[in-house]
Amino acid sequence: CVVCTKIVTFSTSAGTNSLKYHLSTAHPDDLKKLKDEELVSKRRKMEETESEKLQSTIPFATVSRTVCKVGKPHGTDDVDKHLTKWSESGARTKEIEDAIMKMIAVDALPLMTVEKQGFVQLMKTVAPKFVIKSRKYFSETMLPKLEIRIKDRIKTEMNGVQHFAITSDGWSSKDGKHHLLAITAHWIDNSFSPKFVVLGSCAIKGKHSADNFINMFNRSLEEFGLKRESVTAIVRDGHRAMEAFTNRMNIIGIHCYSHNLQLVVRDFIETIDNMKAIIEKLKKYVRKISKSALSREIFVEIQKEQNMPSHMLKKETEVRWSSMYLMLQSFVTNRRAITIIQLDHPELCLPEIYPEEWDKMMELLEVLKTAADTTKSIQSRFDAPLSVIIPSLRVMQYKMENSLNDDTSETKANHVQKFIEILQERTESYHSNNTLRTSTFCDPRFKDCYFTKSHRDHILGLLRSNSENISINNDVSNEELPIEVVEKPISLFTQFLMSNSTLEPPKEDDSCEEELKEYLRTPPIPVSDPYDFWKSQPLLPQMRKLAQKYLSIPSTSSESERLFSLSGLICTPRRSCMKPKTLDQLTFCSANMKVFGDI
Repeated sequence: CVVCTKIVTFSTSAGTNSLKYHLSTAHPDDLKKLKDEELVSKRRKMEETESEKLQSTIPFATVSRTVCKVGKPHGTDDVDKHLTKWSESGARTKEIEDAIMKMIAVDALPLMTVEKQGFVQLMKTVAPKFVIKSRKYFSETMLPKLEIRIKDRIKTEMNGVQHFAITSDGWSSKDGKHHLLAITAHWIDNSFSPKFVVLGSCAIKGKHSADNFINMFNRSLEEFGLKRESVTAIVRDGHRAMEAFTNRMNIIGIHCYSHNLQLVVRDFIETIDNMKAIIEKLKKYVRKISKSALSREIFVEIQKEQNMPSHMLKKETEVRWSSMYLMLQSFVTNRRAITIIQLDHPELCLPEIYPEEWDKMMELLEVLKTAADTTKSIQSRFDAPLSVIIPSLRVMQYKMENSLNDDTSETKANHVQKFIEILQERTESYHSNNTLRTSTFCDPRFKDCYFTKSHRDHILGLLRSNSENISINNDVSNEELPIEVVEKPISLFTQFLMSNSTLEPPKEDDSCEEELKEYLRTPPIPVSDPYDFWKSQPLLPQMRKLAQKYLSIPSTSSESERLFSLSGLICTPRRSCMKPKTLDQLTFCSANMKVFGDI
């Protein structure tokens, strides 16, 4: 204050009110003098305005009293948007809120992120005018909006799809509070590009029964406007409820190839004396090394001294395919370090592994390597359709039988023979499954070369059936079918000629058979891309449609398993109060945004 030199606080929100209040309380006389001077100044300006009006040659009314309605001048909308973009419903506010919700979904972050101090401080730095809303707003408003946009995108993508395959599996969280049913869709579009989306990670309420799964599956199809008749097959595990689920819907059910291979490995290990005890010992060893900081530090130091790769021991997990093989491999790789730590540090009380146990592990690794390599190769999203199963089994058996020709021990030979027996027993149904055989036949990498009995006649029947359906549909669209067809009687002479003539009647042109001959004219191309092959085959339209239908079926339920890995990242112990619906929405949005990119 220039009068009393007192410091008066000034704020942008309150304006000059604090200054006026100080004048009214501390200097009322000075304030009155200021008001009088302001009043005199206003009167002087009014007199000058009236004088100018009287001197004007055209006495228009004063502009201040004129009322007129005109359109907004160019650029006014931009000004309005600029002034309101940081409001609660402003354009910039909506843009940032949408970006925050996408970040939370894609990175599997907790919704509490929007209320954390670090994030709030970040937003104050990058967008000071942006007001962050609560976690409740993002969970109840922004997350459902994102889910709706993704579902609309899926409906657009799958509009007009005639045939698609499904993978499905059930999942439960570690704390047992959350249960999900994964449903993923796979198809090939008209340009012969493989496609994939997540239709749902549906929260399971009630029993994990076939009836419950059927209801959830039907609701998912209805939500996206899909027909059950369009489902070519469902790839699932061997659980009884999942098997009954596919059987009762009259949809072809395919046992996941990777899951079946792991069952073969499990059955095989049970046939080896003391092998289960050795595996349990290895698990205990891994737990001790991972939980003890001292043991882990000593183990790493020994690896450095011996110039070994600094790879930690891996743990076998039942839900992870090939994890047992990887655990055995990690022990064999670190055998020297394990031997040294056993001899030099008995105080660590680590389980002792004996020489005969090392020998068994080595033999088991050699037998399981082929199965592990196969399991790894079929995890590809698009490069391992159903067509690879039968050729893979034939080649796997061929490779293992050839290994017996080498100088192998009697023990290893017995192991290989036993593994082949279990493999044949577990996978016998694959070789007789017409869906698998048809898919293999349609794959230009395999064609008709991996069957013990040719599948050509079955394919020809499918082609002719499809061709007849198409012709009937065309006839129906052009003219009405007669209600009753009256067959003309055949004369006695005609009957005699038909039954006694040695001449075969002339064959009609069979375009389906011609297509099939043209397809089989060349040998299989093992290194070709089946999608690129059929993309450039306009002269085989019927075979192309068959390939489009059957090559869309995946060989494994890997996509459902990946979905559960994502759910596990979202459903952490620190988020134990999360609602099942929220977990469902976050998993669905996160998985599909990684497929589509930005929505």
